[in-house]
Amino acid sequence: MRGGGGDAGTARRGVDPGVRRAAGADPASADPLSLLAAEGPALLAAIGQAADLGLDEICWELALGTETLFQARRSLDRWENAYGPALVLTEAAGNKRGEAALLASLTGVHFMRCRFDLAEACCTKAVRLFQELGDRIGEAQALQYIPYVLVAAGPRSVAGTSGTFTLSDLSPTVAR
Repeated sequence: MRGGGGDAGTARRGVDPGVRRAAGADPASADPLSLLAAEGPALLAAIGQAADLGLDEICWELALGTETLFQARRSLDRWENAYGPALVLTEAAGNKRGEAALLASLTGVHFMRCRFDLAEACCTKAVRLFQELGDRIGEAQALQYIPYVLVAAGPRSVAGTSGTFTLSDLSPTVAR
């Protein structure tokens, strides 16, 4: 049960009053993004708490779970703030998978902010980490951003070549 105001009966049943308001009369027909947004503050608090406790796996997975909300709402500051503690923790813990997943996602933040050098650096490091882990699916997910970053930052011919390489190199992985 959470502290603060709200309907005590609702809190006893384990449903946050903010979620109840977002869901309206029929939770089954509620907008999923509104439900997620109602839980945004709790997710951010959980990320911070996991970081404080050194729980790197939980921390990065919670942080990554906020991507849909922050991307859809273009809440780039909140997106970066959610990822900050998780990225520091995964790096310190040597959690390459968590670090790679966060970096791949942060590529999108930097791209939307037109910080193409940071986007490329995040993406490149994510690809390298996934390669070190032998995670071809993670590698493919990270590589998908490279052509977009290169088109925005430089010559389209380089981006086209990169995109063609990515597709041909990963086709056996995707087909599995």
